[in-house]
Amino acid sequence: MLMLEVPLQRRKGRGAMLHAQRSQESIKFEKQMQVDQMHASIYVVYEQLRIQMQAIDFAKQELHYAKELERAENSRFNSGASDFFVLNMREQNTARAEISKVKEFLKYQYLYTDYQALTLQLKAPNRS
Repeated sequence: MLMLEVPLQRRKGRGAMLHAQRSQESIKFEKQMQVDQMHASIYVVYEQLRIQMQAIDFAKQELHYAKELERAENSRFNSGASDFFVLNMREQNTARAEISKVKEFLKYQYLYTDYQALTLQLKAPNRS
């Protein structure tokens, strides 16, 4: 009868070493996943900023055309070719376009603040 003995301490040590290696790998992968998630978040906010800039440009164009139509309607009204109701509608459209431009710019500011926070460019408020 042949008996082989492997010291128990050696097996426990090897097991502990493998466990430590797996824990390190797990932490490494978790860290990489968090970095990737952060990059994805920054990219999403960056793209939203780019799209929001286009929305601001469209709002500016809308305001420009609304003002042009209002001026033209005012000219028609002064020459007697239009009535107060139509002129009032043009003025309301201009006001709506102005509000729309402000709202789009406000959305941009919120997104820009998010972007600064994600990229750690946002400074903490001074709490003296």
